[in-house]
Amino acid sequence: MPGRGLAVPFVCLSLTAIVWRYRPLHWVPTHSFTSSIYWTLRSWLWNYPITPDFGIWVVGDTTDRQRFFKEKARTRHIWTFLEPYFAQRGYTFYISSEESTYVVLPARKMIDPRELSYPYALYCCNDERELEFICSAARVWPARDADGRDVVIKAVSTGAVASNELKALKLLHSEPLRNDPRNRIIPVVDYIEFNHQTFAVMPRWSHCVQCDFVTVAEIIRYARAYFETVAFLHENNITHGDILLQNMCMDVLMPQPFLERYYTGYHTSDRRYVLIDFEGAEIHAGPGPHSLEFQNSRKRDIYLVADSLGVNLRCIEHVIPRIGHLLDSMMVEDSEVTATTALFRFEEICGGLTMEDLNLAVAAHQFSHGKLQYRQNPPVNKPILGLN
Repeated sequence: MPGRGLAVPFVCLSLTAIVWRYRPLHWVPTHSFTSSIYWTLRSWLWNYPITPDFGIWVVGDTTDRQRFFKEKARTRHIWTFLEPYFAQRGYTFYISSEESTYVVLPARKMIDPRELSYPYALYCCNDERELEFICSAARVWPARDADGRDVVIKAVSTGAVASNELKALKLLHSEPLRNDPRNRIIPVVDYIEFNHQTFAVMPRWSHCVQCDFVTVAEIIRYARAYFETVAFLHENNITHGDILLQNMCMDVLMPQPFLERYYTGYHTSDRRYVLIDFEGAEIHAGPGPHSLEFQNSRKRDIYLVADSLGVNLRCIEHVIPRIGHLLDSMMVEDSEVTATTALFRFEEICGGLTMEDLNLAVAAHQFSHGKLQYRQNPPVNKPILGLN
């Protein structure tokens, strides 16, 4: 019957109209027209997991566990959606391990470690399994590039107005700041745009505290690097805002420490230390007075760098007794200590150390909960003693 032949197209058209009404089609701009068509349709079919709204990365209150894990699953869904987009640009996402959706492992064969050079990290892992990455931050996902080098991809900005994080990264990678030896921030190797969101691609490095310090010299060298970096940032009217141990990294890729399994020997003289994660950055532009937000962020930097470095510096307080007073003065409420003053006093305190002092072995591995903490077992690898 003729009417029955028209019924199917009519029903399909009606369903399409109903779906279209409740889920309108939004254009998704990418690098080309054909790509934009594909990603517009894919976004519509996936119900727009990523939009120009930067709020999509917020997971909310961690005390509400049920809601928190629901939001984590939603942001994990965003990265699953984006996987082919980044793959087209040479970045293969890590994939979930057997243990957890949020513990991920490389999916592409790694480069021969002998072919690695800066800014990519030195490999200190025995196998791929030791390169596992815990996806605790919603805006971050690890990947391997087309050459087999490990990177981290982070959503850093959205819309026409750049976030402070993106502004800080671009400013610190521009002349003349980029070539200043005190400019110790994680290098950005690529920027990728998708649907008005900007992603920064950075080499994957390990946290400094994933490797224990062996000598006084190692701790001094590490602390000096961060005192200098904070002084450099403040000198150029930039604050970091979140100088925690988890945001202090070195150019080594090594296994995650687990309980009494720990490592030593990688804090050598050629080690590079950097700050990552400029989400809390404040930038002062122009000759006018600093805003209250900038002033508070600068004070927060002073407090946090003292608190973070104190974890290891207080382990050698018996060698440099005055270091404790410097750290305490930086952490008092409304401290007047500036980053430049802190660096000057640090250099003054350490200036009298002898070679014998610097080569002293460090007994405690950290200062925590008001007391020194000691290892009960030897390290997994053999420690390297003496200046190097």
